Amino acid sequence: MSSTHSLDLRERDIAAWHEGDGKSAIARRFMLGYVTVRRYIARFEATGSACARPHGSGAPRKVVAAGEEVLLRLVCEHPDATDEELAPSMRYALGAPSTTPR
Repeated sequence: MSSTHSLDLRERDIAAWHEGDGKSAIARRFMLGYVTVRRYIARFEATGSACARPHGSGAPRKVVAAGEEVLLRLVCEHPDATDEELAPSMRYALGAPSTTPR
């Protein structure tokens, strides 16, 4: 997947479309794919904005809100500790069962 095009480019695409240029001509002029131009125009018609959609949330958090304070305290107490070194203290502080590697 490619990176997001600039808002300026998206706005120029929309402006050219408003001036009556065809989607194929806009794609050629700005060196974009036809489907990309069509998608930008459709999004503009639906939302009234040329802005990109917000980025997805990604992977779920591994530290729940309750554990955030505990983790912050542990990191302040042991700033040089690795994740593996902090994990047992974190589990103990949150009352989670201890795990042993296989």
